[in-house]
Amino acid sequence: MSVTALRAEAPETVDQNEDTGTALQVEADPAVVLRDPEKLAALYKRIDGKIAAHVPDLTTEKGRKATASLAFQIARTKTGIDAAAKKMTEEYRKATAEVNATRNEIVEQLEVKQKQARKPLTDWEDAEKARVERVIAELTRLRSAAIISIDETSSSIAERIATLQAEEFDREVFRDEWDEADRLKQMAIVRLEESLARILKEEADKAELDRLREEQAKRNFADSILDHINQARMGFIGGQPYPFVMIVRELEEKVRSSEVAPEYQDRVEAARIEALDFVKATHEEGQRKREAEAKAEQERREQEAATNAARDAAEKVTREAEQALAEERRKHQAELDRIERDRKAEADRIAQDHAAKETAERRVKAEADKRAADRTHRAEIMRAVKEGLMEAGEIDEATAKQIVMALVAGSIPHTTITF
Repeated sequence: MSVTALRAEAPETVDQNEDTGTALQVEADPAVVLRDPEKLAALYKRIDGKIAAHVPDLTTEKGRKATASLAFQIARTKTGIDAAAKKMTEEYRKATAEVNATRNEIVEQLEVKQKQARKPLTDWEDAEKARVERVIAELTRLRSAAIISIDETSSSIAERIATLQAEEFDREVFRDEWDEADRLKQMAIVRLEESLARILKEEADKAELDRLREEQAKRNFADSILDHINQARMGFIGGQPYPFVMIVRELEEKVRSSEVAPEYQDRVEAARIEALDFVKATHEEGQRKREAEAKAEQERREQEAATNAARDAAEKVTREAEQALAEERRKHQAELDRIERDRKAEADRIAQDHAAKETAERRVKAEADKRAADRTHRAEIMRAVKEGLMEAGEIDEATAKQIVMALVAGSIPHTTITF
């Protein structure tokens, strides 16, 4: 190599032993100067000595060749070192690839083992998260357990009360929220019992109103039959006058007291018989009057006067009866109107109470949800910081947890946790 040539032509001013040793090492292993800065410095020194000792003679061909030879020797040394460097680089790349492959395998295996080591804690955290979610869902359900729909009945509310009363909460599941769950349960039962009492009253009022309406319908129908009988008694059917035979047939065959409610049958039957008797009597009286036309005019007039008086009396009785019935109907209608007003006022009050309770319960639920979300958010950040501390250094979980609590409390200067 060129190093040999440089060694053979070394000037006397250079330490021959040192120079020869360096040259031999570089000749045997050009990469030595890449690993040992002192050897590289010795090589530079040797080359500088050769350059300094060389006296170029450019006037002769031999002198020019000597200068070119010196430069060529240096170039060969450069080429040998460069080739050694490239070889070292390739070997480094190969070793680096092997190290990276081993590193990747180690990281993968240790990650599996890390997950395996943490699995009991992960399983516990998952179970705890499921427990908390279940408790939150139960508390949410209990907060709305007293809400009733508009179409619920007393029986459905009573069943809901019985279901709530029989419900028990597992202390292992609810833990610190057990008292809250029991409080919400008792509060829901009280509110449902209040709703049950209110609806029972509403149902009773409705039943009474239905009964009164039914009684009114029965009374109205009976009154219409009595009015029909009174018209027939006066010789009219549907507001039109009819002959005696058709009036009698109407009272005997078409008017049936069995069609009205039992409590009005006797009254209707009595009116029918009385009207029939009256019509027959009136007709017989007319017959007698017609047969006695030959009698004295005074007798006829007296009889006519008696008949007119009887008719007036009957009309008076009818009018008084109608007035009494009208007054009774007016009073009854007034009572129905009062009951309807009371029912509507109570319904409006219930609707207002229900809306106010729903608004309050929604506000309470929103506040509770916000607090729960904040607690969960803070817990997740604190857990992430704790795990980051454990992964960043050899810190056990208890120590990492204490550091996190100190950060949250502001005990560590110039350091905070942002939630």
